[in-house]
Amino acid sequence: MKKHYKMYKSGKKWCYTALVTIAASSFLLCSTSKVNADNSAGAVITSQESSGISQNQGSQQLKDNGNYGWLDSANIVNNDSIAASGWQATNQAENKPYRYLIVYDQTSNSELGRQQIQNSVRRPDVAKAYPQVGNAINAGYNTTVNHLNWQRVNSVNDNINIVSRYSDNPQGEGNHVDTWSRSINLDKQNYACLDNFSISNNQLNASGWNATNQSLGKNYHYIILFDQTLNREITRKEVGSPRPDVAKVYPQVVNAGNSGFNIEFPLTSLNLGHTYQIISRYSDKSNGEGQYVDFWFAPKSFSPSNKSNNGHLDGVNLSTGSLEVSGWHATDYSMIETNHYLILFDRTANKQISSIKVSQVARPDVRNAYQSVKTAQQSGFSGNFGKVQLNPYHNYSLVSRYSTYNGGNGDNGNSMYTDYWFTLPTNNQSKDYLDGYDFNNDKLHIHGWMASSDSLVKPYKYAIVLYNGRELTRQKLNLKSRKDVGVAFPRILNSENSGYDTTIDLPLTELNGNITLILRFTNDPNGNGNFEDFSHLLKLPINITQSNPQASSSDEHNFPETHKYTWEVKYEDEYGEQLTTPVFIKDTYKPGDKYNATTNPITDKQQFNGDGVIYTLNLKKSSNVFGNFGNNDETTILVYDERNIPGQGHDGEPSKPQNPVANLDDALKLPQVWINAVRHFMINRLTLHPEERITEISSSSSDKEETKLAHVLGEQGETILEQNSYISDPNLANERVKMDSNGQLNRDAQIELTRYTAKLLNSIRNQLGTPQYQITEQALSDSSNMAKAWSEHSLFGYELQNVQAANHQVGDIRSLDDNWHGEKVDVNTGITVDDLHHAVFNLVMDRMANGFSDDDWNWSDFVKLTGIDKNFADIYLGVQVDKLGFIHINGNDDKTPNQGHIFSVPTDDGQLNWYKITEDDSPRIPVI
Repeated sequence: MKKHYKMYKSGKKWCYTALVTIAASSFLLCSTSKVNADNSAGAVITSQESSGISQNQGSQQLKDNGNYGWLDSANIVNNDSIAASGWQATNQAENKPYRYLIVYDQTSNSELGRQQIQNSVRRPDVAKAYPQVGNAINAGYNTTVNHLNWQRVNSVNDNINIVSRYSDNPQGEGNHVDTWSRSINLDKQNYACLDNFSISNNQLNASGWNATNQSLGKNYHYIILFDQTLNREITRKEVGSPRPDVAKVYPQVVNAGNSGFNIEFPLTSLNLGHTYQIISRYSDKSNGEGQYVDFWFAPKSFSPSNKSNNGHLDGVNLSTGSLEVSGWHATDYSMIETNHYLILFDRTANKQISSIKVSQVARPDVRNAYQSVKTAQQSGFSGNFGKVQLNPYHNYSLVSRYSTYNGGNGDNGNSMYTDYWFTLPTNNQSKDYLDGYDFNNDKLHIHGWMASSDSLVKPYKYAIVLYNGRELTRQKLNLKSRKDVGVAFPRILNSENSGYDTTIDLPLTELNGNITLILRFTNDPNGNGNFEDFSHLLKLPINITQSNPQASSSDEHNFPETHKYTWEVKYEDEYGEQLTTPVFIKDTYKPGDKYNATTNPITDKQQFNGDGVIYTLNLKKSSNVFGNFGNNDETTILVYDERNIPGQGHDGEPSKPQNPVANLDDALKLPQVWINAVRHFMINRLTLHPEERITEISSSSSDKEETKLAHVLGEQGETILEQNSYISDPNLANERVKMDSNGQLNRDAQIELTRYTAKLLNSIRNQLGTPQYQITEQALSDSSNMAKAWSEHSLFGYELQNVQAANHQVGDIRSLDDNWHGEKVDVNTGITVDDLHHAVFNLVMDRMANGFSDDDWNWSDFVKLTGIDKNFADIYLGVQVDKLGFIHINGNDDKTPNQGHIFSVPTDDGQLNWYKITEDDSPRIPVI
């Protein structure tokens, strides 16, 4: 007989009815059934009973032989275990005291793990629902199956079941009865975070984590560097590192505990202008291909938004024998290239001499000037290369480098770096000054200083005395500290250690007239060989073998009153020409003394701009002086003391420029006679006679001062052109000019061009001793407004009072000339910063060298550029380029509004719009 059970639904319960079939064989009682405790959501339990039920169970089975169960919950915990709760109630569990939970992967047909249930959980709800099942009251379980073998899982989509088992075997085998849950759902989300994606230590660093159960069956974790710009993979590396923090947050993700990565990529194959992405990939193939799951992190560009690269060399100091430099280098590439190096490079030998790593120095002035550069505030540098070997016949550069590499000079072949090249001053300078000398019988006492860049290769110093071309004696010199000289001439090697104060024994012989003192640097210990000399003519007031114990050339002469000497006094004007025939004074003469005798000149000692001692001589016709001094009974002539010529200093101190200007290497070189002529005119006419308003000068003028100035300026124009030529800057030759929406230079470009112009003009003013140009917000704004007004009205044929220009053009940049007419120029096409510099250079050269002929002399422009007339000298500068390509140089003065300049701009209808430059108290911008 066979008994079958037919299952049917009654309300929320499944019921059974028995169908009996008789067979000729032996009896075997078995049953299978599916039971749901409820129709609500949850795992549907599949029950299965093994064969071999004992006879004494029969009565109980006749009552209720079902196998009921329900999986309340099943979750991955601790990243490798499953915590499950539910119940299994069945009378078939009789004589099966061992309970187990088993996690089984039906897809791979593999058991992942099992855990014995030590303590059953009371379930009165189940007992109420199944009163005929004996173990229903204790049918519950809440157990974790630990440390599952997830390597047996093929994928997150495998059918993984929870099996609840009663068994008569301690290991859970033998006779047993099971309930199988439906497949449990694993978390399929893909979690990830990119903790760091940056450049440091000369590597592209990427660190983070990627946790997902989708990695099941995909045991190879790769990080891929992807170039989004080129749409291609750059490289990949296999990774895997512990992340207990991620495991704690995502306990339901199997691989969370080992989901981390921390990887570095070399920079050699990267372009900072490209955009890159990190891809985290889990793959079932060892090469990262096959079946895989990816997580794409957000792309990133490492190139700064502001790609400008600017710098300036503020100072070079060789005075102590060491090379000290200071300046600034501002570029936002330094945010990723965080190591700053200074490199000394020999351009002649084409090799590096030395490199040092430096720290950043705060430069608020640079920040104010380059507000769009984020790193400008910390762009300064100061470095000391120590006692380097500089060949005086070589050309050198200083390279400021920001690099990703920390070591050497910032370039190990795999690094990224941004350089700015500075041209160092030529190391071939030499100067000396004889502060004073005096004779005491047969001894000559000298004191002063001597400095030469050749002192590195000519380390021996000598003082040599010549008489009529014949050497009398020589003496080795030991130079001592002269910090004042070091301050005044920092670019001459060892200038701080240049002083001498020594006494030389002279041979006992009769000496008359002059002797020559030679101060020598040489490579020969004996004072010969290859040498550099400084020569000084020393005047002997008397035969030194006679009694004359105190004869001296210093400013304080102490001659015995019993001795009278005949002095030959030569006066030279500021053009370097002899002013008169020699004046012979048969009396004790001391510079600065006043003589009452009508036959002697009366002198007043004056200071002039720290550049020597000047004497005002009132020369009368009745005086014992030869020469034609005009028709006046007396005239005033300014001359220099013969021992304190311009540029040589006075009172034993080296000359110090009154108005130093940054980076005078690029200064215009003006002939000394040109400088002297302009200064002479400035003093004698513009300063002494401020009431005169000189609007022009001419070589045919009836005024001899004007005639002489016009003559000198006209003659020296060609010399100025020969001595000066524009030197292109390779850093700027590739930098395009940036314009604003009005077709003018944007703010950064305008400030940069104004600074370059100020540097050129200040170099002229520095040589003339006139006030330096400053840059102000008002002057910049005025130059922009004037450029706008000029271009809008197409003012060809006019030149404003505050516009300086020249008829040169470089590339597509044309400077304004009052006789030049041209087509509209598109300054946005192909114009570089170097082109602008070249145009300004030509403009200034034109005014300095070509503007002095009788036919084309613009005295107003010249006065404003040079600043020689304090009543009309501009000191606030602004430069702009209009949309037509014309350069406008605007200068404001410091007058009050009522005294300010007034200029007009013609309109299209021929009317005049009048503008007034008011007092400029706007913020200053440093002339760096």
